[in-house]
Amino acid sequence: MTYGTKLRNLRDERKLSQLQVSDFVGVSQPTLNNWEQDLSSPKVKHLPKLAEILEVDIADVAQEGVVVKIVNNGTQTNNDQTVIGFEINMKDPKLLEELLNTQRELLAMQRKLIARLEAENEQPATNKTKE
Repeated sequence: MTYGTKLRNLRDERKLSQLQVSDFVGVSQPTLNNWEQDLSSPKVKHLPKLAEILEVDIADVAQEGVVVKIVNNGTQTNNDQTVIGFEINMKDPKLLEELLNTQRELLAMQRKLIARLEAENEQPATNKTKE
């Protein structure tokens, strides 16, 4: 069974439309259709949402050859069951590169947010009430 067929079967078993799944995951319906037709594959960042809506483990929506291990959930402080981190060992260099690019993008966004918060914290309060 191909990856796309497996994905389609999981979606069909839950009686979900491509539009419902794609909206939840945050991709277009044609993108999900491409995954199911084995024309492309989901980025690693989409796996947690895909697994959530299909009610399976992340490993079940990862492509063959990708090993997924959930880590650091023991110290999870949020109550929404969000995956805080996961470790992936893969043989596909293209998928690995996508993961690394996503990680770089996330780190860059975190750095910008930290810099903005630090700058806001250093500014004197401008809304002080004069008495």
